[in-house]
Amino acid sequence: MFVFAFQNKEYKSSFLRKMEIYIEVGRLLHCIAVFTVIVSIFFFRLFLNSYLNGNPIGIGIYGYLFLHAATIPIFAELDAYSRFQNYKLVKDLIFRYGFRVRFIKTFSYTKCQREAALYAARDLGYKSQILEYFRACGYKWYHLLPDFIWSHPEYLLTKSFWSTTFFAKTYHPKYYIN
Repeated sequence: MFVFAFQNKEYKSSFLRKMEIYIEVGRLLHCIAVFTVIVSIFFFRLFLNSYLNGNPIGIGIYGYLFLHAATIPIFAELDAYSRFQNYKLVKDLIFRYGFRVRFIKTFSYTKCQREAALYAARDLGYKSQILEYFRACGYKWYHLLPDFIWSHPEYLLTKSFWSTTFFAKTYHPKYYIN
């Protein structure tokens, strides 16, 4: 079935374009996921070595570090998926209404959201306007952490944060994605 679906060239190009956008929009998050998979493999090997040598302290330490490192890629990819949904939404909004600060403002609180909005604006020819807006807001390339992290760190524990960051609902574009 999967191979048959790729025989249709239009579907193939659409699927590949969506994958290209997904990778591009979540570039930083995918890098984090790959890096932490490598780190978790390293800790797993140390854990396994401690287990085979009967080292209970090593088992505890490396087991904990392995489990911790192994969960990070899951959250990074959930975040990347949510940013892809943001990309599609921003692209629809810009396509329909043009560049409006009130739309972009809601996607400016994290580096990943800004990247998603920037790619959407770039695809529609509004890259310079959105970059100018982000510069006017004071964002630089090194602003990686969300804005609220310093003023309201307790927000990390709210349902709103988790639902918008890791479990964004699938957005079906009303206009187009390419």
